[in-house]
Amino acid sequence: MLAGLAGNERFQRLWPWIPLLLAVVWLGALAADLRAIVQAIYANADFVSAPVIGELYDERAPGTQVVLGNFPWYETLWFERLTAGLPAHRQVWQLAPWLFSLAGVAAVAWATWRAAGAWAAMVVAVALGCAGPALLTFQFGGSLHAPTFAHACLLGAFLVLCASRGGRAGSWPVHVAACAALAAVTAAGVASDDLLLAAGIAPFALAAIGMVWLLPRPAGPRIAVSALAVSALAVAGGRLLAKAMEDENVIASAFDVTFATWDKLFANARVLAHSLAYLFNGDFGGEAIDLWSVLSLVCAVAVVGAVAFAVGYGRRWAARAVAAPATDEREAARRAHLAFWFLAGAVLGLTFLLTSVPVDKYSARYVLTVGYAVAIVVAVAAVDRPWLRIGVVTGLTLVLVSGVSGLVRGTLQDSARSSPGGNLSGPLERLARAEGVEHGYAGYWTAAPLTWQTRARLQVYPVKSCTGTPTLCPYPFHRIASWYDPRPGERSILVVDPFQPSAGAPTGPDPAFGAPQRVARIADRTVYVYGYDIASRFGR
Repeated sequence: MLAGLAGNERFQRLWPWIPLLLAVVWLGALAADLRAIVQAIYANADFVSAPVIGELYDERAPGTQVVLGNFPWYETLWFERLTAGLPAHRQVWQLAPWLFSLAGVAAVAWATWRAAGAWAAMVVAVALGCAGPALLTFQFGGSLHAPTFAHACLLGAFLVLCASRGGRAGSWPVHVAACAALAAVTAAGVASDDLLLAAGIAPFALAAIGMVWLLPRPAGPRIAVSALAVSALAVAGGRLLAKAMEDENVIASAFDVTFATWDKLFANARVLAHSLAYLFNGDFGGEAIDLWSVLSLVCAVAVVGAVAFAVGYGRRWAARAVAAPATDEREAARRAHLAFWFLAGAVLGLTFLLTSVPVDKYSARYVLTVGYAVAIVVAVAAVDRPWLRIGVVTGLTLVLVSGVSGLVRGTLQDSARSSPGGNLSGPLERLARAEGVEHGYAGYWTAAPLTWQTRARLQVYPVKSCTGTPTLCPYPFHRIASWYDPRPGERSILVVDPFQPSAGAPTGPDPAFGAPQRVARIADRTVYVYGYDIASRFGR
C-alpha cells in the first residue's frame, strides 16, 4: 500500500513533465528527416531566393539594383555576406534562420523561468521550439520574417532581466552597454522589416511605460527610460541603415498596406483564427475525416480555447497588478513578462485585423508572436491553477503528437512534391552543360530553386508575362537587375513548368524569340534551348 502511494506521489510529480518526453520524440523525428525537411522548405522560391541572391550578390554589375521581397530583409543579406567565405556556407545559410528562431525561443523560455519557474519555462520551450510543419517552416524563413520575431523575443527578455534586477541589467556601465547593444541589434531588425515596429518595438515601449505603475520606484522609471531610449535609438539607427542600403541600390519591392475595408474586418478575424490554428497543427478544414484530421480538429479547439483564456486572463491580471505592488523579484519579472507578451499579442493581432495584410492561412507568417504570446500567457497562468495545468499538459501533448505525426508522415516533403527537385535540376544541368548554356529563365516558383539546387552552375532567373502580352518581363522582386542584361554570344534556355501555376508564369515561349534550337522534356517540364540570350527580346 505504501509502495502504491509512493508510486502515486511520484506520478503526481512527473505527469506535468510529459511534454518533455514528447519533445525527445520530436527531436528524434526531426533529426531522422532533417535533410529532407530542409530540402523541401528550400524548394520554395520565397525561402530559397534569399540564399540565391546571397550567392550571386558579388557577381552583379556595379550599381545594379537589387530588389528584395515585400520587405527588405537586409540582416539576412548581411549575414550571408559575412559568412559567404565559409566552406559550408550553404548549409549555414539554410539553418541560420531556424537557429536564430530557436535563440528567440530560448530567450522567451529563460524569461518565463525567471517569471514563473521551471515548469512554465518547459511548456513554453516545448510549445514553441518543438514546432509542427507549419510553424517550423516559418521559423526557417530568413526572408519571411523569422528574424523579426526573434528580435521581439529578445526585447521581451530584456524587460524581464531589468525587472528582476531592480530596473537595470547590472551595474550602470553594464546596463548602458547592454542597452546600446540591444539598440544596435534591434536597429538591424528595424531596417530589415517594418513589421518589427508592431511585433516588438511598440509592445516593448508600452510595456516599459507600464512598469512605472506595475513596479515600485526606482525600478519602474528606470525601465521606462531605458526602454524608450533603446526604442528611439533602434528606430533611428534602423532608418539610417535602411537609407545606406537604399543608397547602394538594394531596395524592397513595392508592397502597399492599407487599412482594411469595413467588410473585411470579420474576414480578417477568421484569417487570424485560421492562421493561429495552422501554426499549431490545427488546420483540419477540407481534410478527409480520419484519425489525423480529427487530431487537427482537436488542436484547433485547443488553440481557440487558449486564445479565449489568454484574453480573459489578461484583463483580470492587469486590474489586479495595477491595484497591488510587486512584492519580490519573481513577481517583478512576472509583471514585465506578462505585460510585454499581452501587448505583443494585442498590438500585432490588432494590426493584422485592421490592415489589408491578411489573405489566407499562409498570412500566419505575420503573426507568429501572437501565437507565442498565447502560449506564454497560458503557461504562466497555469502555474497556480491545477485544473489549468491539466488542460495545458493535455492540449500541448495533443499538439506535439500532431506535430510529430506531421514530421513522420512527411507533410513538408509532400507539400514540395510539385516544386522543382533533383529529378528536374540534375538532368537540366546536364542538358545545359551539353548545350553550352550557363543561364536561363523560368517562372518565379521554378527559377530560384533550380539555381540553388545546381549550386548556381546553371543560373535560372525569374520572369513573368508582361501584362496582356506573350512577351516576358523580369520578375518584379527577388531579383538582381543585371540578371536580365542581354549577354551577346551566350546561349540560353527557357523552362516552362506547368506544376507551378501563378499569375504571369510563362506558359510557353514568346513567338518573338524565334524557333528554339532544341526542345526537351524533363520531369514533365518543357525546356527550350536558344542559340542566343532571349533577354534581348524581353519587355522592360
